Amino acid sequence: MADIWLMRHGAYQGHRPGHHAPHDAALTQEGRDQVRRSLPLPNGITAIVTSPVPRARQTATLVSHLTGLPIVATSGLLAEWRAPSIVLGRTAETYPPAYRAWRTRRLANPSLRCEDGESLTDLHTRARHCAAFLHHTAGRHGPLLVVSHTLLLGVLTHLHEGPAAFVTAANTPWHFTERRPLPAHQQVAPDPQRPDQWMADGQPVRAPSDAPALPSSITAPGSVCFSSHTAYRETPGQGTCDLGSTCVRGRSLSACRVRRCAIPCGVAVRWHSPRDRR
Repeated sequence: MADIWLMRHGAYQGHRPGHHAPHDAALTQEGRDQVRRSLPLPNGITAIVTSPVPRARQTATLVSHLTGLPIVATSGLLAEWRAPSIVLGRTAETYPPAYRAWRTRRLANPSLRCEDGESLTDLHTRARHCAAFLHHTAGRHGPLLVVSHTLLLGVLTHLHEGPAAFVTAANTPWHFTERRPLPAHQQVAPDPQRPDQWMADGQPVRAPSDAPALPSSITAPGSVCFSSHTAYRETPGQGTCDLGSTCVRGRSLSACRVRRCAIPCGVAVRWHSPRDRR
């Protein structure tokens, strides 16, 4: 399995401890200097993948310019946690009451959203899809440098904790331009609420990496289903996928049907599960 290195972007305009950055915050000169000081990269990296958020994209572009490595994908799966608009540009001292109330309830109800922000469950689900996307991209392009953000990276490296990984990520922030390897066991992660059984063309495997080659379909009920270009979430007992799941190319699924996904990169799949082969 190809190595995947994770990297936080450099310092950005307006940063303060505990600050929820606006989407368009750009790198500062110090941020650019941090990127330069972070080089050289670990040996073997052949390509770069980045979040589309400007501070991450600018970091990735500078690394690409300095190293000659190509940026092979820009994916919204790597974007930072979508904080509610009411806290953008704020720090803890000025959080509004609605956000403070959400913070006290988020672990007890991880699907709860604060206004237009992502819930803990939303972010964890996106991070699991992101892990699948990175695994697929590394399979095509070789060892990767992945440029993203502290909360997304923190959840991505603690997927086994479920939605509570958000709190771990918030309490252990990454430094600017810090790099860490993606743990091998996190590169493909089944849903912790579902049976941990992967199927590759009807045969059980521990993970997609255990299959000799990427099969025509590989599923874990309730988790990510791989099929050469697409990823699905299976609805248990129905053989269909949930709307709003993610294609490993980073596209959003608009509609899914049994055995075929209705997006441009969709291909026919054979649905498998431990109980029922379709």
